[in-house]
Amino acid sequence: MGSTALSRALLCRRIVPHVQWQRWQSAPAGGWERGHHPSKGMTGSEDPPKELAGSEDPPKELAGSEDPPKELAGSEDPPKELAGSEDPPKELAGSEDPPKELAGSEDPPKELAGSEDPPKELAGSEDPPKVLAGSEYPLKVLAGSEDISKLLEDSEDITKALEMSEVDLTPARRSPTNSTVLLFPGQGSQQVGMARALLNYPNVRTMFDAAHKVLGYDLLELCLHGPEEVLSRTVHCQPAVFVTSLAATEKLSHEDPTAIDNCVAVAGFSVGEFAALVFSGALDFTEALYAVKARAEAMQRASDAVPSGMLSVIGRPHSKYNVACAEAREHCKSIGLENVVCDVANYLFPDGRVIAGNIEALQYLQRNSRKYHFLRTKMLPVSGAFHTPLMAPAMEPLQKALKNLEFKQPYVPVYCNIDGKRYKHASVISKLLVKQLVSPVKWEQTMHAIYERKKGIDFPRTLEMGPGRQLGSILKSCNFKAWKYYQNVDVFEKEESPGT
Repeated sequence: MGSTALSRALLCRRIVPHVQWQRWQSAPAGGWERGHHPSKGMTGSEDPPKELAGSEDPPKELAGSEDPPKELAGSEDPPKELAGSEDPPKELAGSEDPPKELAGSEDPPKELAGSEDPPKELAGSEDPPKVLAGSEYPLKVLAGSEDISKLLEDSEDITKALEMSEVDLTPARRSPTNSTVLLFPGQGSQQVGMARALLNYPNVRTMFDAAHKVLGYDLLELCLHGPEEVLSRTVHCQPAVFVTSLAATEKLSHEDPTAIDNCVAVAGFSVGEFAALVFSGALDFTEALYAVKARAEAMQRASDAVPSGMLSVIGRPHSKYNVACAEAREHCKSIGLENVVCDVANYLFPDGRVIAGNIEALQYLQRNSRKYHFLRTKMLPVSGAFHTPLMAPAMEPLQKALKNLEFKQPYVPVYCNIDGKRYKHASVISKLLVKQLVSPVKWEQTMHAIYERKKGIDFPRTLEMGPGRQLGSILKSCNFKAWKYYQNVDVFEKEESPGT
């Protein structure tokens, strides 16, 4: 991704472009403004460098050129050398619109002067992704309110659009042992005292100050001192895990900057997916925090509306989870309950599931665990059936929070909770984040997608960013060989100062 200095600058841009850091006030004008993309090395940059944008005079390389470059085709008055030509070149014949590389640009940038093939930084892909050309799923699909039934529609059409996309986000080839994968945890990983190990690193306190303004309460104080029962509430723990996980990347960028440089994939569990998207450059930190706030508040309301919860289940190869859920729903109906929900909410690892739904259904499964060949069951300390239809009331508030956000093409591949595949284009991210609320998290599938490789090929280093080591434990059960390269970026221990 470039030099260490570039990686640190890019990391800061990913996380906090809306906060006016004092240390950045002397930076070049526009260097960290909203929507700014680095002018070099970042495929898909929408904005050309300032020295090129809106240039009134063509660059010197073009002045007086006897044979104008192809990029100037489309001029109303072709140069004399071409006048009278019976068969004008295709680039000039009847061209009313400038070539795609320069569409909307009054004067072509210097980098394109005389170049037969425009540089990758500006040209984008040779053939625009199909999801952009006449896309059936533009961001406008989220403008305004949709019926819950529409939001619950099958996402096969979106998956097809992703598979058809020709955008290639595969990073440059490098040795697997020099590559890194960053994993961002979700709700349930929070603990009182988290973020204490991060406070001496640049920008961390500023991130928490920004969170204080967005949330309306002191998030850092809650992370450091609790109380635990307040921190564990959905409305508080989701923003806490989100901000702490991104603050951990600041620590990593100082202690091991090559881990940022060589990142080849990121994934986040549930709310952790928002942190992964911010790290990848697809979302702005402050805007994403507003969305996380709206998400947490809506999920808290949905949880309070129906007595529900989540049950961790360790089964056996012949355990039939769907049959167990169906029979639990039938039991609840037999005792007079209506609209009962009981579904697999998380696919964690082989024979590891989280089942969520009405409390009565989960209690039935615990009482009959032997019947379904469950080795162990445990109620999780959450008050809602996340990633099931019981979260449907939270979809519209999140949709409204996301509809005005600007989603950019990720710089690093981000893997989606819904299908375990990477996002191939920014235009579908918003819709999938909404659908994630009522869809199971396919984390096991995500781990297979990231770490699948031919025999004999080494695995990348894996770093868990944020509180706890739950994702490391899951990785160990999914892929023991990959887990051997795992480590956690500690956010709890108090340190004297960075680098000591």
